[in-house]
Amino acid sequence: MAVDLTCPDVIVTEQDQCVRFPGGAELCVQTPVIAPDQYQVAKNLLTQANAALAPLAPVFSIVDAILAVKAAIDAIPDSLGPPPDPTKLAQALPALAEKVAALAALVPQLSVPFLVVDTIDVILLSLQGITTRLQILSAQQTRINAAIVKAAVQGNTSLAEVTECAQEILDGQIAALQQSASPIDSMVGVLNLFMGLIGLDSIPPLGALPADPADAIESLASAVEMLTRIRNAIPIP
Repeated sequence: MAVDLTCPDVIVTEQDQCVRFPGGAELCVQTPVIAPDQYQVAKNLLTQANAALAPLAPVFSIVDAILAVKAAIDAIPDSLGPPPDPTKLAQALPALAEKVAALAALVPQLSVPFLVVDTIDVILLSLQGITTRLQILSAQQTRINAAIVKAAVQGNTSLAEVTECAQEILDGQIAALQQSASPIDSMVGVLNLFMGLIGLDSIPPLGALPADPADAIESLASAVEMLTRIRNAIPIP
């Protein structure tokens, strides 16, 4: 049977794609993949650009409002005449009202509740993901415990060594998961600053996860219940 030894073409994707910002600044793609394809390069650059562009939206809203104010001011001399012609001013005022109304979203009492709710949603999603992983680790712990008992009853030293190794690996996974959860309290601390701006009570810290997966799952369930209750009580304009 003939074997196809045709060497496939190797496509080297250019990694010099950049997004240019007002003022001349450039955001160029940074990808951890050694040999990314076109999709990986594009997706990575879009992710970076989205993170950089989002904070600029309020700035451009302010610029829009300033330009609308300038257009209204420029129309005032023509409206006074001679002869008086209020047409341009009348045309400029609706645009001015629209742009100024858009700035209302920057007022803390209107914008902060959305920020708080969205951030709590992200924290809840994170806690749910951690819970899912802990459930897997808890099942592994149950199997390891059964194997430890079996090794002790049978006097099986080989099985005992295997279970000891498995326990060490599981302990390392649990420790890594605990470390991944620790930044959540830092986020809660920052979130409490915004909670204070809109007159809401602070969110209690979640604290460190218990070492036992089953206990950690129970602790996370209480945290999820608390955060869900707080989230649902936040008034959204």
